[in-house]
Amino acid sequence: MDDRGEQKLRWLQPKTYPKRGQHVETNTEEEKPSTSGYLGHISQDFIQAINSRQLSRDTLPWTYMDRRVFRATFDQAALTELDLDGYLDALRHITSTHPKHQVHVQQLMVCVEEGAQRAEVFLTVKTMGLPDDGLVTEGIGILKFLKSDEEWWCVRYRGMRGSLGANDVGG
Repeated sequence: MDDRGEQKLRWLQPKTYPKRGQHVETNTEEEKPSTSGYLGHISQDFIQAINSRQLSRDTLPWTYMDRRVFRATFDQAALTELDLDGYLDALRHITSTHPKHQVHVQQLMVCVEEGAQRAEVFLTVKTMGLPDDGLVTEGIGILKFLKSDEEWWCVRYRGMRGSLGANDVGG
């Protein structure tokens, strides 16, 4: 644990990515996967956690979010800026109200500015089961990461939906 109260993951072995709950140190920089691959993996883990209803801020992958500064914003006027707890509460509400809700990543692109120690992950997603079984909507998510103390932390999420907004799904 660090001063944020968060778990820190270490690299497992050459060219592999951390798995939930595994904490293994390595000794050399060559053993670390690329930053873009690492952040892409974490971003997909966020989606997997939503789909499997693992929405506790003290569990992986949510421990990659810097709970001190994390904010989530959406393009719907009905939703305000949320901190990590508010964001996870909103996800719990959506997934409990719509038990068949699933998000599937269609495309993922990672843009890393190593010198600035920041990165953005762009996700194109399809959402199913919201508000009913037959409807599929598309959306875009942007995750912003900053590097601090040799760790990458997700500090911002911005969600942009297709034709249906939060008001149409009880949000």
